[in-house]
Amino acid sequence: MPEKYPLIILNEFFEESEYHQYIQPVHTAIMSVAEDLRIPPFETTVVMSGDMTASVNRRTKDKSFSPERVGGQVAGKTMPIDPTNFSQVDLVMDMGMMNPVPEGTQLGMFIYLLAHELGHAVIGRQRTTSGDTPAARRVEPSGMAGLYGLEAIDEWRCDQLADIVLGGIATVNVDGNQSAVRYGLMLPSDWTADLRNVVDEVVYPAWPDLVWSYRIHDIDLEQMWEQLQTQTSQVLIFLAHNEARALSAGRPSPLTQLAGHRGVDLYLGPAWSEIMKEAETQPILASQDEFQRNQDDLLIVCRSAITKMWTTLGVTGRRLLDGTVYLDVSDPAR
Repeated sequence: MPEKYPLIILNEFFEESEYHQYIQPVHTAIMSVAEDLRIPPFETTVVMSGDMTASVNRRTKDKSFSPERVGGQVAGKTMPIDPTNFSQVDLVMDMGMMNPVPEGTQLGMFIYLLAHELGHAVIGRQRTTSGDTPAARRVEPSGMAGLYGLEAIDEWRCDQLADIVLGGIATVNVDGNQSAVRYGLMLPSDWTADLRNVVDEVVYPAWPDLVWSYRIHDIDLEQMWEQLQTQTSQVLIFLAHNEARALSAGRPSPLTQLAGHRGVDLYLGPAWSEIMKEAETQPILASQDEFQRNQDDLLIVCRSAITKMWTTLGVTGRRLLDGTVYLDVSDPAR
């Protein structure tokens, strides 16, 4: 298997540490699954970085990476050398956020985050080798809706995969018995309160206010549409993490606990429930033969669900005779 899925470990702004001994076991666990699913070979470089922003910017053209996201910040990033095939992938791990000695929670976090990013590498390799890779222009609401939905479900799946790997490597003593560690129990949180904060700050009334700002000419169409797209993507990804970690802890869906909130009832709730209805029928990771079919089915649902959410906000797209896409903007539902 090392020949089929080679592993390279690279330190940037970071020295050899006790964390390094856990990289190989986590990589082996994930690549064993990849081999079982007949995923084509690829090479992984795990970049142990003491300055994640600098390490990511070394690998991008525009050098404008920021780890800040809705609801927090990223702690790892999967970066294919060639995005069209994922045959070589750099995984940048933010070691600046870790304690020098990997004990208890810190070790669990590292294992979980590394497994999560390796999951992205596996899915990326499948997506680029199993058939047509989904793509869209940012001016196309339906196409971008599909991509944002797939991104969110990728996060949800990678969280679940990472939780399984964490439990296979780390155990905890409970009443004299060894039990698998679960990330949702290792880092308990009030997921419902966390989600409420994001919905209050970003979704409602901010999204209808954003569309209304365009309607009354306070901002232009491009500014409104770019902001709505960016926030849609980040909110759905936050929601995916939130839901997966609550599931890990055996807690109910945080989104269902916010029923009655206008931002949930009008926008997020209908879209997410439609997407999850399809996603939950599919495995966390599918075989190479099944991947394209499952992705196609999910893509159709994501396009429909998120497009309907934007329609509720008053934003719809229609294709003109010359092939261009025209954005219609009406009053948002409140």
